[in-house]
Amino acid sequence: MLPRQRAARSTPVLRCCEALGIVTAPAPRVEARWSSRSDRSGITLALKLLVGICLVAPATPAAAQAGVSISLLSDYRFRGYSYSQGRPIAAINFSYDRADGLYMGLSASGVLTRSDGVSLLGLQENVGFAKRLKSGLTVDAGFTNANYTRYSNGVRAFGYAEVYVGLLGKHVASHVYFSPNYITSGTRSIYAEVDGVVRPAPHWRFNWHVGGQALRSERRHRNQFDWRIGLTREIGSTDVQLAVSRGERRVPAQSERRPDRTAVVVAVTHAF
Repeated sequence: MLPRQRAARSTPVLRCCEALGIVTAPAPRVEARWSSRSDRSGITLALKLLVGICLVAPATPAAAQAGVSISLLSDYRFRGYSYSQGRPIAAINFSYDRADGLYMGLSASGVLTRSDGVSLLGLQENVGFAKRLKSGLTVDAGFTNANYTRYSNGVRAFGYAEVYVGLLGKHVASHVYFSPNYITSGTRSIYAEVDGVVRPAPHWRFNWHVGGQALRSERRHRNQFDWRIGLTREIGSTDVQLAVSRGERRVPAQSERRPDRTAVVVAVTHAF
């Protein structure tokens, strides 16, 4: 998903992060071809999740909180890779948090392509549960499903699902993610990350992130790492962020574009 914002609020996130009205030309054709049954199931899950949010939210207005945000990013980078081929994206993010710890999220993103105008980039959904401990830390666990169109790499659509567990503090959050079929069938993935936030001054946030991923399949084993640092300025309900990120290798799905290992990304997010 475009950066998820929980506890440490270390997002880029996508986790991806949006109004598609950044292009004033006539509405472009939307690419909505998915590569397999598992990809199409992502759309079904997204719709079910959105319906569930709409049904549950009115039932507990005092005990739950729903939110919507829109984001514009100069590039959508996830775990050190560009999932938009270095192109600008826009995203709209829906979130729903209950007082008992259950939360849900849905994100839809579009990308400004080189040849087809603004087209659908991807859908991400997640469901999780967060429990605050007596120590003040929060245990977090959940499930994420993501599907991307061919505009993510210029070659083909792909998707994956992950389960995760994490421990969150006031300024630092850590998570471990596992997927039995990460982007390609038969490729197991374990990804661990630590995110942090520091407030050097009122309305300013310094964000940092480090992550490592182990990919295992019958033919090859691979370890890779990524990091990101960013400075965010809060202007009312709008965040403006400048971030620098680096990943060691390209996204594990063949791309027509050589990877840019280090990139500078500008992001603007407005919460309603």
